[in-house]
Amino acid sequence: MKPIWLEALIDLPPVLDIALKMTAFLALAWAAHFALRRRNPRWRVLLWRAVALGLMALPLLALGLPRIRVPVVPPAEEPPPAMPVTRVAVSYGGYGGPFAAAPTVLPAAEWDYREPPMPFA
Repeated sequence: MKPIWLEALIDLPPVLDIALKMTAFLALAWAAHFALRRRNPRWRVLLWRAVALGLMALPLLALGLPRIRVPVVPPAEEPPPAMPVTRVAVSYGGYGGPFAAAPTVLPAAEWDYREPPMPFA
């Protein structure tokens, strides 16, 4: 379920959509202005000239370019249940090299969890 404020932003009239984009653009410009306050003032002049050009181009771009709609799939209702994990202790009777007998598998109920199984008994 989408929040009400997000639903209102999806289908804004073009005038309000452009005004909202201009407001966000100006907020970024002011943040850049304050970041440049200890630098050479020419950088701020250049910034505001670029902002003026950007504000003039924004309505043309917003109306001229096609809108990109991204479909959002709603989340799944319930995650699938997890598979149960069974612990198994493997005991090797001794080291016999590559020709050793197959390991003995102990069920998890018979394995003592306090001590790890000894590989070289």
